[in-house]
This record gives sequence, structure tokens and C-alpha cells, in this order.
Amino acid sequence: SARLYFIQVSNITVADLFLQLFDALAADVTVGTTTPVLSLSIPAGDSVNRGLMAEVFEPPLQFATGLSFAVTTTATGATGPTTAAVLNAGYS
Repeated sequence: SARLYFIQVSNITVADLFLQLFDALAADVTVGTTTPVLSLSIPAGDSVNRGLMAEVFEPPLQFATGLSFAVTTTATGATGPTTAAVLNAGYS
């Protein structure tokens, strides 16, 4: 199980990205097939300045099985970005 207190993701690409959160162990997630519990939009950057998504969860989000995530080009898709996003999170 896990609790998610905050999350911050930055995106240098010129297209919006999506952070998919799953209540599952990583080995049990098939990105693009497994339904995310939550999908958050990460705004595009402009190749110089990063787009930023930051959320604080009060109360924290609860994940009964485990917390897994993927960053993709669509809200429930399987395609990852051509340039990696940077993710910071507070969890227990």
C-alpha cells in the first residue's frame, strides 16, 4: 500500500504529456491496457522553459495495492515521450 502526498512533474517537450497513476504493483501494469486510477495533464514546455504540473493531496491519495506510474503522450495510452519528464513525489 502507499500514500501520495504531493507530486511535481516538469516537461521540456513542446507537447502536453500525461502522468498515469495506478493502484497496482509495477509488474502488474501494462501501460495502455491497465486503467489508471488518475491521469494528470503535464503542460508542454517550449524547448527552453519547462511546463510544470504540481499537486498537493490533502488528504493524501491512498493506493491499496501499490503505487505505480507512467508518463505518456495521451491520457490512457502506451507511448512514452521522446524526452523524459522529471518527476518528484512525496509518498509513504
